[in-house]
Amino acid sequence: MSASSIPLWNLPEARTAMIVTVESNLDPRHKQRMSELGLRPGELIRSQQHIIFGGPRLFQVAGSIFSIAREIADQVQVRVIESNPEVGHS
Repeated sequence: MSASSIPLWNLPEARTAMIVTVESNLDPRHKQRMSELGLRPGELIRSQQHIIFGGPRLFQVAGSIFSIAREIADQVQVRVIESNPEVGHS
């Protein structure tokens, strides 16, 4: 984990980041599904909406929006992109 990376769950709303790592202790089924959805190292991800009371948060990757629960988002490390580009379609 890089000193400049943060858990995906901590990415502020409306900010863009690059996925750095997906922790190796994440359930293999979740890891596989995330990869299928495009959530893998090197991809840009944007925090779309934080749901109150700790519910899943919405994130955009490659033009698609997904809800991700905290226990999974905490296993993904991201590096915030300061220029905050839009997450485009792949």
